[in-house]
Amino acid sequence: MTKPTWIICGNYGAGNLGDEAVLRGLLNLWGTEKNLIVMSVNPIQTHQEFGVKTINRLPSGLRSRLKAWFIPKYRAELNKTKEAISNCDRFILGGGTLLTDEPRASMFVWGKQLKAAFKYGKKVEFYANGIGPLNSKWAKKWAKSLLQRAQALSVRDNLSLEWLDSLGIKGAQLVKDPALHLTLNPTKATKEFPKNTIILAPRFWEKHHNQTTESLKKFVQYLCVEQGKYMVGIPFEKNNKKDTDLLSKIFDQEGVRNSSEIWKDYKNENEVLETMAQAEMVIGMRLHSLLFAHLAATPFIGLAYMEKVVALAKDLDPENPIISLDNLSYENLKRAYLSCAPKVSS
Repeated sequence: MTKPTWIICGNYGAGNLGDEAVLRGLLNLWGTEKNLIVMSVNPIQTHQEFGVKTINRLPSGLRSRLKAWFIPKYRAELNKTKEAISNCDRFILGGGTLLTDEPRASMFVWGKQLKAAFKYGKKVEFYANGIGPLNSKWAKKWAKSLLQRAQALSVRDNLSLEWLDSLGIKGAQLVKDPALHLTLNPTKATKEFPKNTIILAPRFWEKHHNQTTESLKKFVQYLCVEQGKYMVGIPFEKNNKKDTDLLSKIFDQEGVRNSSEIWKDYKNENEVLETMAQAEMVIGMRLHSLLFAHLAATPFIGLAYMEKVVALAKDLDPENPIISLDNLSYENLKRAYLSCAPKVSS
């Protein structure tokens, strides 16, 4: 019997460790049952890393459209994408927080992919999505029009269910974030850090940036100097200079320089997950750093730059503290740390 062909569309190939973990989880979930094709911003890299069939994502911005007009090879690749969509049995958007206007471009990027699937009359499924925030009237209207046409709909947290309810969308299922389908390898991790390691996974965020930086600098100095901890900074987007620069600012201070490092040469999400299992604690702004900590049974402190961090982290581990960037301070970080006893590595 021929396997059905499913196209998976998400923020894959963009160099974000969390999104790659989502894809790995989906392949773990469906890989042997379906003929899967992944839409990626970097199809060659995604194919090499995951061993799956890949196609290009459709262009949604002016730069990518100009590229399609003037570069014949790229235009030919996009024709392959359209052909694959026209021939697939199901088109899946997810996982991740894709239908949101923070940033506004997100609605255009994913709306473009969905419009192509609807154009070819495909069965469209939203799987394990995060929905919202949707701040503007046009975003709410557009999101509702897309969601209403889906044949199946699931979300990964209760707050997304609330957003759907506010749009008048009923019948959605609540499922796990696909990254939670990753398997923690019980063997010894390939990368080793000291037993007293605390992992920091930040994200550059314009709002409250100076307050965030200063609060984390003071807190990390407290952890290194007064608590004797070793800090490992993990940029979840290796090529995001802003994230790396933020880590450098936090670690480049008296008492911290010799008790910290930035780890950028990890191989994939599995290696990071295995390393988090060794750590005493994870301090994460990156949503999937908290999911990794959950899988590794390692205590975490979540730093919520968007509502999705609060929504999913509380669903997972309500006892682990979550601090909004609006309330971030050294005092609140220290209080959260003392309330969440670090796991002692054996």
